[in-house]
Amino acid sequence: FFYRTEPLASNSSAEVQLLRNAFSIAEGDCDGLFLVVTISVPDDGEYQCRGNIPGSASPPVVSVIRELVVLDPDALVMVPPVQYAVSGTSHTLQCEVENQNAIIYWMEPGVPFDDKEAGSYVIDGATLEDEGEYTCVVYFSKADVFTQMTVQLYVVVPPSITHSLPTDPVNRNRNEPLSFTIEFNSRFEANTTVTWFHDNDVIRNGITTQFTSEYEGRSTLDLGIVSRSDRGSYRVEVYNNFSNISETQRKVRSSVDLSVTISPVEPTEVKAQNLSPNKVQLSWALPYTHNDQQPSSITILLTNLTDSSLIETTLPGSPTNLVLDVVPGTRYRAVLIANNEDGEMSTLPIRFRATPAPPKVTSVVSHRLNMTSFNISVTMDYTGGETISHFDVKFRPRNSSQWSNGQKVKVQDGGRMEMGLLWYGIVTNYSLGKPSELSVEVVNDANERSSSLTKAEVLAPLSAPSTPALLSSSHDSLTLSFHLPSEGTPPVLHIIVNFSSPSHFQWECRGVEDRALGDQLDCTVPRLTSDTQYTLAVFGLGHAGRGNTSQEVSFSTTSVDNSLPTWVIVVVTLVIAMTVLIVLLAAILVLIHCCKLRQKKRKYKFNRRATLGQTAPKPLEPSHAILNRNPPAHMGISRLSEMAPPPISPPSTVTPPLCRSTPSTTVTFKFETASGSSCSNLDSDISDVHSPSYSYRVTPPPPPSTCPSTIQSQQSYHSLGRSSHTHQSLHSTRDSLSSYPPAPAHCATNV
Repeated sequence: FFYRTEPLASNSSAEVQLLRNAFSIAEGDCDGLFLVVTISVPDDGEYQCRGNIPGSASPPVVSVIRELVVLDPDALVMVPPVQYAVSGTSHTLQCEVENQNAIIYWMEPGVPFDDKEAGSYVIDGATLEDEGEYTCVVYFSKADVFTQMTVQLYVVVPPSITHSLPTDPVNRNRNEPLSFTIEFNSRFEANTTVTWFHDNDVIRNGITTQFTSEYEGRSTLDLGIVSRSDRGSYRVEVYNNFSNISETQRKVRSSVDLSVTISPVEPTEVKAQNLSPNKVQLSWALPYTHNDQQPSSITILLTNLTDSSLIETTLPGSPTNLVLDVVPGTRYRAVLIANNEDGEMSTLPIRFRATPAPPKVTSVVSHRLNMTSFNISVTMDYTGGETISHFDVKFRPRNSSQWSNGQKVKVQDGGRMEMGLLWYGIVTNYSLGKPSELSVEVVNDANERSSSLTKAEVLAPLSAPSTPALLSSSHDSLTLSFHLPSEGTPPVLHIIVNFSSPSHFQWECRGVEDRALGDQLDCTVPRLTSDTQYTLAVFGLGHAGRGNTSQEVSFSTTSVDNSLPTWVIVVVTLVIAMTVLIVLLAAILVLIHCCKLRQKKRKYKFNRRATLGQTAPKPLEPSHAILNRNPPAHMGISRLSEMAPPPISPPSTVTPPLCRSTPSTTVTFKFETASGSSCSNLDSDISDVHSPSYSYRVTPPPPPSTCPSTIQSQQSYHSLGRSSHTHQSLHSTRDSLSSYPPAPAHCATNV
């Protein structure tokens, strides 16, 4: 650093000072050089040269201020120059400068100057695309100088398995190859470790792991040909020990279960050899193979083809023969099954026949169908090896030792034979009155037969019940009494009453279950027809079928009583009495109501007479004249509005309530001569008046010496009809009549 001053008035005594940041740092002459050998950050600042002449009254001379900017690379702090960001997380790049006047810019990888004026640069959610070199550019505005520093950013991908092991258990058979492969993501191969485990034991061999890119890899476990020892649980772990990755993200794993099925070897050369009629030896061979395929047991399934019975025998280990007990002369089917813990392997079935032996009867059951027939079921050991030709059947009484000569029954005649075990036949033409025994001997075509006779009881039919007696009868039922059969094979299962007339039907009696032979039984037969004679007999049913029938008898039901029951008569009588009482009460109420109406009507007529000052009216003429809205002109009737009657007040006794209280009243106008002859009359039912306030006035002609003939002629006029002004019209009419001029002395007016 140097400076130069201009001469100060050629005064050699002038003093020159070099100031930095207003502080003197050096002194010298006017033409001098200030050298800073080693520039450091403290040398940074504003420099100024000031000259002064001692003893002079002139002020000091000051030079222009110059700024010295010292750029120290160590002042740009970015630690470390290589940084790592975990994928998916936020990362901050820091650039620190001691000079407060510096302006910091950041440049992203492949992007020119960005508008990020900050000492730190934040990357949100770092991805592999954010990886690269980031440049921090510092600009010193006063010195107009740029400087920069670069940092390398790597994005670390936590380990993850993109293609995992199978989620379902894997099953393999013996001699099948098997390998497991996974694909994973993990940054930096040096920091990544892939480990395989079998039942928590580390697998050392058969593992191949390689990276296909900076962060993608593949690992394979090759088990080769699987065996029983390979079964178990397999697990693989991918671990990245990079410090920037959290402990929970450093390790990922995948697992699978492997089952290996080692089926046992199949037995071969299966043979059957008859040792005796009751013994057969089965033999077989087991091929040499791996120990995993050796059976742990051998199962023999022996099926009797005669009765389809199954005999199962299991031998432990790996035997090669077995002696079985068989039925002589019987056909069999044998199947061998080799077993181990993984499964089984069966052979094809073989068939063989045991050594024959004569047939032997084991049991005989017979049922009597009727007096001459039996149904016989024979169970035998059919081991004769020949076709059954016939049966010899013999009978004898139960307490006798003498057998009958017997009856030969051929198979084709007597019934059928199934698999040599059962025979069903019917023995006919033999009659026994009491329970007996029989013997059946089976004979084959080789004339081999049972070694001994087999006895069986023959079921005897029931005897006839006693003749029924009549205990009681009604119009629809008969009650019988009789004794159950006294002979035959018990128990008595059913007792049937058989009707032969008037129609054929049967009825089963109840209560037979707890009765013994010969007990008395009462039986009621319902739902019969009254006054009818029935012919009936009784028989029993047992295990031997239908028994004998009793003697027929005839009984009759009683006639139906047509008289009504007492309670019906009582009920009918009460109903009639109540009806009559109700009718009487209704009639009384009607009479009372009519009397009240009649009394009201009479009272009203009496009040009308009193109001008009008249005595009881004379009888009316047969014909009546009814008020009409438009009466004929010759009657001298006109509207009140067209008339000017003398002002005569109506009688004070006439009051509107009288008319309102009785809306149905007849007003009669009658003119009579002195001699009492009728001139005319006019009747009107007030209830029919419904015209609006119309009033009529009767104006007779001048009083003649005699009543005019025109008045004597009677005319009828229709009323004006009903309306809400009925009472008003009545009052107006009555008032008009009251104002009518007095009639001639020889005529009288009755209202």
